[in-house]
Amino acid sequence: ARREARRARWVAYAPAPTPAPGGETKRGWNAAPRHHARRAAACAAPAAATATASAALTGVLDPAILGACAAASAKMLIVCAVVSKLSSSGRLPPETPRVLSKVAFQLCIPAFLCAKVAGTMAAQPLADLAAIPLLAALQVLVGLAAGWMGTRLCYGPASEFEAEQSVAAPSAAAALTVGAAVGVGPSAAAAFLPPAAYRPPPPDRLGRRLALAAAGFGNTLTLPLLFLYALLPGAAADAAAGYVALFLIGWSPALWSIGYALLVVSDERAQDDTQGDGDAPGTAPAATAAAVRRLALPPSAASEPQSAQSLWSRAGRAAAKLWKRVANPPLIAILVGVTIGVTPFAGALFPPEGVGATDVLDFVPPQVRLMGLAMRTAASALATLGSATLAIQAIVLGASLSSAAARLGGPPDWRPLIIASLSRFVVVPATTLAACVALTSAGLAPSDPRILTVVLVQSCMPAAQNLVLLANVGPDASRAAPAVSRLLLWQYAIAAVPVALWMSVFGAAGLLGGVGG
Repeated sequence: ARREARRARWVAYAPAPTPAPGGETKRGWNAAPRHHARRAAACAAPAAATATASAALTGVLDPAILGACAAASAKMLIVCAVVSKLSSSGRLPPETPRVLSKVAFQLCIPAFLCAKVAGTMAAQPLADLAAIPLLAALQVLVGLAAGWMGTRLCYGPASEFEAEQSVAAPSAAAALTVGAAVGVGPSAAAAFLPPAAYRPPPPDRLGRRLALAAAGFGNTLTLPLLFLYALLPGAAADAAAGYVALFLIGWSPALWSIGYALLVVSDERAQDDTQGDGDAPGTAPAATAAAVRRLALPPSAASEPQSAQSLWSRAGRAAAKLWKRVANPPLIAILVGVTIGVTPFAGALFPPEGVGATDVLDFVPPQVRLMGLAMRTAASALATLGSATLAIQAIVLGASLSSAAARLGGPPDWRPLIIASLSRFVVVPATTLAACVALTSAGLAPSDPRILTVVLVQSCMPAAQNLVLLANVGPDASRAAPAVSRLLLWQYAIAAVPVALWMSVFGAAGLLGGVGG
């Protein structure tokens, strides 16, 4: 019995059979031990999973796209390093970025946008081009919605209005009651406000507004052009630059209205709430005094309808104020380019690739031909001025980032950075990808695949440079401008990895038309 038991154990752990020198198999105690099979299966499962994941990752991460993205990021790093070195050594004066920014904003960018929009609209059907501003507005709305949800999660659900009213309304009612008892008016009744009625604005109000603005508005000119010129060949990149200009039709008005309200109007309101109308710190704020005056209004005065003339005049003033805020040289140049692009002579001013101006004007009278050649020369000069846009904007962006790195050491406020990064690098590109896939599946995608390429590239860009400009315009610029610059510095530092990954995902989905062509 003991011998049989030992034999059974030997069979269980015996080695596999080995071939004999004569070619015959030498049988061991067990030709196929069970524990060998179990061990081989246990080792093969992780290896198979690793191989499957590696094959899937290799299919998504296109080396050509990753190389193009790395080249674009390297260009930006080189520009930052060169500009920083020249600035620190004194070879570039300190006002160089500001002067170049004004030159680009007033001259080069308008010329670039006008020429590209007019040429693009002359060469492409309007039905395809109409989708670009709509998708731009969709990206802004999705980014703002994601930022709003992020601020509610990170800062709490209570809004500024609710926090203000929770203090102002009871205090105003109490002050009005005391004022009526002693026989004084609403203006004097504000003096009876208790000291506890003063409540300064919450310190995280700037973080809320900054997170919303950075989540909704991405870089739409410099970085997209860098990546598009790295991904696409020359002629395709020039056509894509025209689509970038059309993208600004839906993006720029939103920036100068919603972004302005977030970073400038909210600053003014916060300053008024903190200081009041000439009040010293610690006294009743203007919001509570205004609540006293509102409660003191009789019902007839509060509900009295305004005349139609008054409503029209107010609407006209509001429209004029909005146009004054929105109407900047780049947007005006885009509208001029659209006007030229829809006219019949747009093809003569901005002929397609490979077609000269004389080929277009061969069949017109000599007088008209001469006028057309003069206008074509002016359009060519406009395009020459616009060709310097990318270089100047790259220098300005590099100077801004390098100066921010030198002046603004230390980490930023992490909550706006996390909210803006999740919105710009996760929510907006994922939503744009889903919309483009849906349009392609439904057969509604534009005929030129480079349109979807431009929209997808725009979706994963970091926050816009113009947020610094808006922060400098507001009354709280001493706090807002450094906070915006610090957030942009950190977000641009981490942008290379998510941008490259999303470009690979877009390429794997077959939506980067013209890449490598």
